[in-house]
Amino acid sequence: QALYEQLRVAAEHGGRPGLELSLVTGYGEMAETAVVSDLWAVSRERLTLDEFVARHGYHGPEEGELSSRIWRIDPAPLHGLIAAYREMAEDRDPRQVEQRRAHERRRAEAELFAALPALRRGPARLTASLAARFIPLRGTGKAAFLQCVDAARAAALVIGEHLDLDRPEDVFMFTLDELTAPAGPTDARALAVQRRAIHDEYLRLDIPDLFEGVPTPFRVADPDTGGGLGTVVTGTPVSPGVVEGTARVMHAHDELAPGEILVCRATDPGWASVMMLASALVIDIGGPISHGAIIARELGIPCVIGTRDGTAQIRSGDRVRVDGARGEVEVLAAAAPPAAVPTPENDTTRGVTEMSPDELLVMRALRLKGRADAGALAAATGLSEDQAASIATALVGAGDAREVRESWMLLPSGRERLQGELDAERAGVDPNAMREVYEEFTAVNGEFKQLASDWQMRDEQPNDHTDAAYDEGVLARLPAIDEVVQPIVARATSLAPRLAPYGPRLASALAKVQAGDHTWLLKPLIDSYHTVWFELHEELIGLCGLSREAEAASGRAE
Repeated sequence: QALYEQLRVAAEHGGRPGLELSLVTGYGEMAETAVVSDLWAVSRERLTLDEFVARHGYHGPEEGELSSRIWRIDPAPLHGLIAAYREMAEDRDPRQVEQRRAHERRRAEAELFAALPALRRGPARLTASLAARFIPLRGTGKAAFLQCVDAARAAALVIGEHLDLDRPEDVFMFTLDELTAPAGPTDARALAVQRRAIHDEYLRLDIPDLFEGVPTPFRVADPDTGGGLGTVVTGTPVSPGVVEGTARVMHAHDELAPGEILVCRATDPGWASVMMLASALVIDIGGPISHGAIIARELGIPCVIGTRDGTAQIRSGDRVRVDGARGEVEVLAAAAPPAAVPTPENDTTRGVTEMSPDELLVMRALRLKGRADAGALAAATGLSEDQAASIATALVGAGDAREVRESWMLLPSGRERLQGELDAERAGVDPNAMREVYEEFTAVNGEFKQLASDWQMRDEQPNDHTDAAYDEGVLARLPAIDEVVQPIVARATSLAPRLAPYGPRLASALAKVQAGDHTWLLKPLIDSYHTVWFELHEELIGLCGLSREAEAASGRAE
């Protein structure tokens, strides 16, 4: 960073602001660009895939994460990359690009030295020489680190083969001390399942970009639907050039068509092979000598970095103009809305705008959960995973939902359509009978809230769960609560048949708690007893025409 800043200041002193972008490129083959060059060679049949994996197999999706499936473990993603590289013109050969960028750097250096006063030329030459030596070493250090990570990954998987686990990959749910203890982790299988649930929960959390002390995590909100036509996203210009093309917003490694504009949160060395396919890069996080910026310059790809919210303001399919010298990205044309999905031929009761009972179940589950995968949808609706996934996929095609990392979430249009359906459902329900059901539920709700509080807190301190007798006493109250609430759920279901899955879901969670897995009592983001209870409460509030805010203010809602 210091070398880059000195070159930036030198460019300003020479009356050439912005020239520093050309002064910190063209360094020749670096660790990450070597991956791209060799993958290009594979696509041209100058190198075998086995040779490539032997050299670069420690790279791959999320390669800095121990539990990731890098190319050495799963080379399947390479096939799509090789096919895409084959479509690219010969002038994109990385080695040819490197030669052009090196020539550009030498020309920029000559321009700067000629423009500087005589006394500043020597220091500028020294700075440029040091930059050419040390900036490329950033990639070398990362490569060495990743090789060490891969050695640890391989060793851990060997240990996983010898533990009583559902799959060897669950070994990454343990600490180093646990794995190296003479007896190994206690009750490894159950502990791995519990920790994986926590891990999956944490994937739904984020922390602020800037903070002091310990950051406060927050739940990731639904992705924005994009800023639309005329939206201008600004950031730091780090690789010059102006490109117009179709945007592709990627939150993880995915297929990118050659020539698309890659829009992402951040990059690591594993992204270099994908970045090669892009005609331009738009990155939320980073600076002039961060990984994405360096690779963009070496590959000759225009790049705007540090946009902070580019992935929220731009949608896949938007036509955008990227100006890598000005640091601006403009949406020229918004992505076309998805085409409507035809009505299934075997659903004779469904009109053009009506919603099938199963579709209503899936949409309501998505609304309650915020985001859910096929397994969560199946658990919430009573449908099979294939049925739930099929309906969710159809919602994506209709423009009512969005798929994110093999899970789905409702878009505003879907939420609006769902609300209309719920309003129509409520109009057909006996309001007095439903209100009586809700009053009965409210009475037992207080008991469950107290149980939950007693499980979490003891004597106004967090319960550390070291007193087994205390915990057993709290849990012993749950079957009695379930015995009271199940008839209430049955009466609610007789008024609104869509609520039928709630009884079995509560019973399933109770059974798991009684079997000894206490995570199924209160744990969020799984179908725990508390999760199902909360969703049922939300359903009854809505069916009574009430709001959670009002109920919370009255003390009747959590």
